Amino acid sequence: RDEDGRGETHFQKFWCSVDQFLLLYESDRSTEPCLQIRVKDIVCLGVSRPNPFRYTFEVYLTSEKCHLFGLETADALHNWTRAIGQAATPLSCHCLLTREFERVGLLRYRAMLDPQQWKEAYFVLQKSNLFICPQNDGAAEDIINLNRLQELSVTSESENHEKKEVLVLVEKGRTLHLQGVGRTDFSLWYSDIQRAAGGKGNTLREQQLSRNNIPIIVDSCIAFITQYGLGHEGIYRKNGAKSRIRLLMEEFRKDARNVKLRIGDHFIEDVTDVLKRFFREIDDPIFMAETRTQLSNHKLSEIPQKSARLDRYKEIIRTLPRVNRTTLAALISHLYRVQKCADLNQMCTKNLSLLFAPSLFQTDGKGEHEVKIVEDLIDNYLYVFEVRDSVTRQVSPTMCAEELTNQVLYMRNIPAGDKDIWMTFEAIEDGQLGEWLLLYLYTCDTCTPVSPVYPRPQTPAAQRQEGEQGSGVRIRVWQNPNWFLSVQSIKPEKEWSLKSMKIYIGIRRKLKPGPGLCSFRFLCCSSEAEMWDWVTSFLKAQVSSAVLL
Repeated sequence: RDEDGRGETHFQKFWCSVDQFLLLYESDRSTEPCLQIRVKDIVCLGVSRPNPFRYTFEVYLTSEKCHLFGLETADALHNWTRAIGQAATPLSCHCLLTREFERVGLLRYRAMLDPQQWKEAYFVLQKSNLFICPQNDGAAEDIINLNRLQELSVTSESENHEKKEVLVLVEKGRTLHLQGVGRTDFSLWYSDIQRAAGGKGNTLREQQLSRNNIPIIVDSCIAFITQYGLGHEGIYRKNGAKSRIRLLMEEFRKDARNVKLRIGDHFIEDVTDVLKRFFREIDDPIFMAETRTQLSNHKLSEIPQKSARLDRYKEIIRTLPRVNRTTLAALISHLYRVQKCADLNQMCTKNLSLLFAPSLFQTDGKGEHEVKIVEDLIDNYLYVFEVRDSVTRQVSPTMCAEELTNQVLYMRNIPAGDKDIWMTFEAIEDGQLGEWLLLYLYTCDTCTPVSPVYPRPQTPAAQRQEGEQGSGVRIRVWQNPNWFLSVQSIKPEKEWSLKSMKIYIGIRRKLKPGPGLCSFRFLCCSSEAEMWDWVTSFLKAQVSSAVLL
């Protein structure tokens, strides 16, 4: 079938052969082909596009014309796509094409190592893996696991006065920009890559993964509960609303990467139920069938010697696949943290084990042995998962910023001079923002025992003067009145209340203003020293009685 955008057509039966050309004959007796396609004109080849035929593939050409072919068996589909793909691509792709693939073809790409230079290479999409193959005869030079993408988006760039769409893939530690040869092949690649990165399967390894190889649904729920729910009484025991839980599960299943949990929009009980439900409904639970057999049949929880029992747990956990192992470690770490706040949430290790053992082992609530195993893992999390002491340094909910700073300086073996001034702040969104923590925050509800905090030396500031020339805007901070004034002349242009203002350092991407009076302002300084000076002045004016660290 030919697809050129002029309307629907019908499949016709042809006899074909492929070498340097893909030749189509009207019958097995024909001597002259009725259509020939030069394989070097093939830009990309895609497999199993939706259509009436079950086994199909499409060939997209440099002329921006697309040919769709249908076959009767899966073996025929694999043989033909492999033969055409190998004829149209360099040797670097041939080994990959012996296995099933979704798409292969030529793309332009740009990496951050050389951000101004567009290069061309052949790409092979196999399930959730995208291979980059050079145009010479070498082996595939790189691979991207699409399930581990931190961002998948489309932007547009101008090139020779023409706007072209660019696919942006952000992975841990690197960014890749992709551009199609034409408009149609770009949309085909984007659709296939988006589908491959969607985590549509129901196994752990098929989920969209965070940079730590943990399913994003697990990572997001744990982060939300850690930030807002550690002091929530009866956490994990209280149930949420079934309708809200179902909708939230559907959002995560559709695209976990774009689900953002917010305390104003989501309930703690709903998120805890989503986490338990995910582990209960996953096709391959964390403790796979073989692991469950080792744990259950040998009655490991009944081994009287604690050290021998825990060592056996460690051996079995090491045999788990990487995603299972990292996910289990993240969950047990979270439950360990929850039970450490049992005085606030009334959830001890026993209670948490009773709630999570049925989900982790998928035992429908049966099996005291499994409950005992989970209880052992939580209570002995530090030993079983070999966690370093520096990672688990406890921070009391009532600890003030001064105590925390002194403790961190001691851990880092950093001497603090008498005239040194330190500032402690909470890292938000992977360090993109920093919210300053003052001495008075030990009474603040937002100061939790789990917030990552970092100290930074600060130069003391004198009375703040007006900003230097350059931006065309002068800023002044008043100590007693709680107002921040942006002044170009005698009369102020803007007035922002410092009393209700939250001050951050850094930029949070994709931040949008909220409803009502909530808004966001971004200020730039000419140097880092000036930035620190301004922040100090803001905080002094905001809380005149506080002592800045």
